[in-house]
Amino acid sequence: MVRRKKQKKGKSRTPILVIGLLLLLGTLWTAYDTHQFIKYSKTTTGVVVDLAESTDNDGDTLYYPIIEFEAGDQLVYEFKSSESSYHDDEMGRKISVRYLITDPSDARINRSRNTWESTWFGFLLSMIFLVPYFLDRIFKFK
Repeated sequence: MVRRKKQKKGKSRTPILVIGLLLLLGTLWTAYDTHQFIKYSKTTTGVVVDLAESTDNDGDTLYYPIIEFEAGDQLVYEFKSSESSYHDDEMGRKISVRYLITDPSDARINRSRNTWESTWFGFLLSMIFLVPYFLDRIFKFK
């Protein structure tokens, strides 16, 4: 008579792997998109011409700078920054801007932190899921 070993009924770690891989794929796409933006963009100096007001969850007022810049086609463009501040004293401030050569209306503040922030965040978040999964798999077999 052959005895069969009972299989352990443990938690499946597959959903953690799937979530981690999906996050990593999204991060890779974001990195590619950011790289393409940098590759096909140009820098110039813009000026804060207005401030858009918003209110946060605590009821405090946030200010988003409206930045105006002149592109290589000699036309003036304007965009609302995704960065906010609690200060309304930024009017007239000069700021470095990066815009797509083919579409100057697609512009962003030119800071390394802003440009790569979402890529780094996505990478770290995906590692939170993937590293424990692979460590568990490695040490389970020893």
